[in-house]
Amino acid sequence: MAKYKVIFQYDNPIRKQLEQLEPGTEVNVETSDNIYYEASFEEYDEETKEATLQVDRFYPEGGKDLTISSHEIISLDTPESKTKMEEDE
Repeated sequence: MAKYKVIFQYDNPIRKQLEQLEPGTEVNVETSDNIYYEASFEEYDEETKEATLQVDRFYPEGGKDLTISSHEIISLDTPESKTKMEEDE
């Protein structure tokens, strides 16, 4: 009997957005647990599917790096996505 390995691929719009972001882009990221406002996008690792953000940048103690799986992100807003939404209205 032959065995087959099935791999499901699907288009993840969040992952596509992360792949196209430039380091230093300001983003608002929503997960099921938190919302990170005005975070700075640092990098996206396509192999691990994780994004690194700098959060709490404007607090006196300074920011901290946060690494989050793209699977945990519910929504991702950038200045560009905000402009696009305003144009669509």
